[in-house]
Amino acid sequence: LSATGAGQLVVTLDGVEDLTTVVGRATGTTQFFASSVITITQPSTVLSVRNGLLSAGVLTVTPSAGGGSPVAAHLLIKRLQ
Repeated sequence: LSATGAGQLVVTLDGVEDLTTVVGRATGTTQFFASSVITITQPSTVLSVRNGLLSAGVLTVTPSAGGGSPVAAHLLIKRLQ
């Protein structure tokens, strides 16, 4: 994910941060990248990716980082059995 500024992202489950999923960077020159395995026990659990509660500052997703073409962010969810 390309975004402006330093910051942290975290996965939340029903609004509660899963601190094992925190990913961040100190400058605005690299992309955010993480890989996590999360156990969800309730079928109606809401999963979201958010700016962490303790993150300093606001993150702005950059739609065309470094050029004129749009960029993409990917979130892959797999069911492990």
